[in-house]
Amino acid sequence: VLLAAQGGRKNPHKGWAKGMEAAAAVARGAAGRKFRLHLVGADGAREGEAGGLATRSLGYVTEPARVADCYAACDLMLFPSEAEPLGLVALEAAACGRPVAAFATGGVPEIVREGETGALARAHTPEALAEAARRVLAAPTEDWTARCAAFVAREHPAGRCAREHRTLYARVLAARG
Repeated sequence: VLLAAQGGRKNPHKGWAKGMEAAAAVARGAAGRKFRLHLVGADGAREGEAGGLATRSLGYVTEPARVADCYAACDLMLFPSEAEPLGLVALEAAACGRPVAAFATGGVPEIVREGETGALARAHTPEALAEAARRVLAAPTEDWTARCAAFVAREHPAGRCAREHRTLYARVLAARG
């Protein structure tokens, strides 16, 4: 199962069209493997097909436990965004033990680290993203689960962000007098 978020499909910077092309290319090139693309963030749940790939739209998913279930059910999170300051979706996937195939843009390489939490496409093309996805899918899921969990525990431990924000706000307030 490949997972992709489609909340920004009307925004060209989110890479929706390239992501769909990449997913279809992965499915076409996977001898003996069947793939289904699960889409999160669209209006309503429905089944369909795109580029010869079976798709299932799960609709908007906001409940944290259900979001985690969506990540846990996939083999790979496809993240085709072409302009992303951080890539929270990629971090969420890693926190759930799932690797990410993404374009190397903005802050995404801080989360998606080649061979550790996924694979990066240097060129912003569907072919490059499909190749990154294939590199991820070549390794057993269990290997990715352990590496992703270790990365999140080391680089983004629970509570650190809140502590850092409190420290920053305290500094700003102190400077203002």
